[in-house]
Amino acid sequence: MALPRGSFATKVTAAPPDVLRWLCPRGPFATKVTAARLTCWLLHHDPPEKKYPLDLTQVKTLMIVLRGPFKPADPLRVNSASWYIDSQMAGRILDYDQVFAERQRMRTEGRRLVFTNGVFDLIHIGHVRYLAQARGLGDALVVAINSDRCVRQLKGAGRPLVSAAERAEVLAALRPVTYVVIFDDLSPRSMIAALLPDVLVKGGDYRLDEIHGREEVEAAGGRVIALNLTPDASTSLVIKKFKNNKDRRGCSEN
Repeated sequence: MALPRGSFATKVTAAPPDVLRWLCPRGPFATKVTAARLTCWLLHHDPPEKKYPLDLTQVKTLMIVLRGPFKPADPLRVNSASWYIDSQMAGRILDYDQVFAERQRMRTEGRRLVFTNGVFDLIHIGHVRYLAQARGLGDALVVAINSDRCVRQLKGAGRPLVSAAERAEVLAALRPVTYVVIFDDLSPRSMIAALLPDVLVKGGDYRLDEIHGREEVEAAGGRVIALNLTPDASTSLVIKKFKNNKDRRGCSEN
């Protein structure tokens, strides 16, 4: 199959593999996503006055040609579900500046922001129910998770079991969660003081006077809420069950 005519085809095929992977996603609306990304990429690499007419039929042809030479083991040949998840997660895991910018936008629009934080090492039913309750208190939910370094200081050796990057991706895949941010302080107080969410939420194992950032949020007119937790649902209990099961298997084998 021949490449579509036009100088953009030559430029795109010469791009590095990571750019091609970004330009050619798989899954729902892949062609339109490619067209939009291709337009942005070309504008970034050429003067604004240089225009490339992009027809969706041409874009489809380009996608087929770009994907063709790659072997099945190549990252570009990942299944469509993975591509769809990757594209969805990219806009939901934010850095500090992006979170603050999003907060300002929501404030301008009069939307209520809910904030919570924690380790979220092994996601269990208690986490899912807690996050669903928190999301119901506003228009968007930001979940701030401790960095790996902080978790080691807070929880001790052997924790976290799951890296911060993977914990963030799992959380971002949950429907109640709007945004995820990783913070590298033992306390989220400074982030909360800067963000000033409309609602600050923690689990019911905290008293209100133990919740970091409470004074700042309440002084700004926000609410601080301790939600009831699901009984017998915690990461520590999950780890304990795994260890007990492993010990029992070890005894039965001896």
